Amino acid sequence: MQSFKNKTILITGGANGIGKLLALKFAGKGAEVIIWDIDKPKINQLEQEAAEKGYNLTAFFCDLSQRDMIYDTAEKTLEMKGKVDILINNAGIVNGQCILETADDEIQRLMDINLMSQFWMIKAFLPSMLKADAGYVVFIASAAGMFGASRLADYSASKFGNFGFHESLNWELRDLGSKVRTMVVCPLVINTALFAGVRGRFLLPVLKTDYVVNKIIKAIAKNKKYLFIPGRVRLIWLLRLLPTPVFEWLINLLGLNRTMNGFVGRS
Repeated sequence: MQSFKNKTILITGGANGIGKLLALKFAGKGAEVIIWDIDKPKINQLEQEAAEKGYNLTAFFCDLSQRDMIYDTAEKTLEMKGKVDILINNAGIVNGQCILETADDEIQRLMDINLMSQFWMIKAFLPSMLKADAGYVVFIASAAGMFGASRLADYSASKFGNFGFHESLNWELRDLGSKVRTMVVCPLVINTALFAGVRGRFLLPVLKTDYVVNKIIKAIAKNKKYLFIPGRVRLIWLLRLLPTPVFEWLINLLGLNRTMNGFVGRS
């Protein structure tokens, strides 16, 4: 993908965090950007900022925990824009509590937003991509989709699901002989409000938002299927080849099991 100019890019959770920065950077590259978000004040702020810069950006209010609203908003989006070239499933929430301290409805809402919404998004937008035999689907997962940590049981389960969904969809597309591509992104903790209070660990720093967004954009331009940020995150797979006691000792040494220490989260 040599240029994003005139490409239609849909970003869920596009009014906050890396979603917002992705939206602005893609719009700055000449793309027609669509964001979906539930945060009306932040949507208004982003629309104003984009208008001041002369960017082509359209926003839709959508609660991604509601399947019917996703389908309705997708229909409106396609009626207005005609197509989506790049779909970035970015929206996500985190509870950051031990499983027995997390209310059932909080777990359900997290799974609906972080994982189930992606099924409905794919079912809504993939048919038109297949018809055009072109498109790109990006799953914003997490390094927590490669290993589990304390106080991240529900979040980690959803991100493991993102990783598996990406791989299965990739094979389905290959079986169809389609040119539609997919990519899964697995970053460490990013310094957004979502993980406020979390501190970096040895060799595993909290990542700057701009750094992560630039990596994602470059990876899409290169049609990559996997993106680990930083690259050494992929070593987690190699660590799993070690005897379990050694693997757990290393995870403890690196502090990965204590990722959520200090977590405050978005107010």
